[in-house]
Amino acid sequence: MNTVEAARILFGIPVAILLPLTIAMFSYNYLLSTVVALIYGAYASAPLFPGWQFWLIIVTIPVFHLSLRAITGIRHRRFGPHVQQVAVRSASRSIAFIVLMSAALLFGILIALGLNGVHLMGAFVFDNRTALVLTGGLAAIFIGGAAIVLIVEPLAKPIPRLLQVGAHVGHIERLLLFILIAGGAPEAAALALTAKSLVRLPSISSDMDQAEYYLVGTLSSAAVSLVTAIGTRLALGLTPL
Repeated sequence: MNTVEAARILFGIPVAILLPLTIAMFSYNYLLSTVVALIYGAYASAPLFPGWQFWLIIVTIPVFHLSLRAITGIRHRRFGPHVQQVAVRSASRSIAFIVLMSAALLFGILIALGLNGVHLMGAFVFDNRTALVLTGGLAAIFIGGAAIVLIVEPLAKPIPRLLQVGAHVGHIERLLLFILIAGGAPEAAALALTAKSLVRLPSISSDMDQAEYYLVGTLSSAAVSLVTAIGTRLALGLTPL
């Protein structure tokens, strides 16, 4: 096993265990969150297939995932039963639509390419560099987002809607920053942060609570993206920046 394969497995398994707990539509359901953890764990440990190490990971991931759920008691907070329920249902339908359309498109591509499509799919699954970037991106967007919520939640209590809106903006922000930093363009990432600050300046300049929330959230989001992107680059054998 080479270094990149080892990094894929070592980083992928913790992300597989934690990831479903940080996504609202999965965290509400024990079975669904466990299945997601299992699927991503199998993907992360694909280089070990079909050895006994692979099957050991498949058996232990649900145990660790369910144990972590029981110990932490993680739940996504509701800011209003009706509003939140509608929001979750809408998000679930949107994600389900995207998944189904993606699956249909992928199926069509595989049918069109025949055996070459199967080989291409296998190459994607077993490509360690792709898996590392995907794992780093998911960690930055969702697991990092859960950590940031713990930091900014006290600042958002006077305006609960800030936490909901900020979470969605944060996902996009961390995705963009991770891509730019991991892709070796930290200057572009700094430019994106500057542009966001300029756009938000008029709305936060007159509200101190919102300004503090924005500042702490943005800096935390940037720090998470920076750390995960640098970690991903190092795992790929690249320079930090």
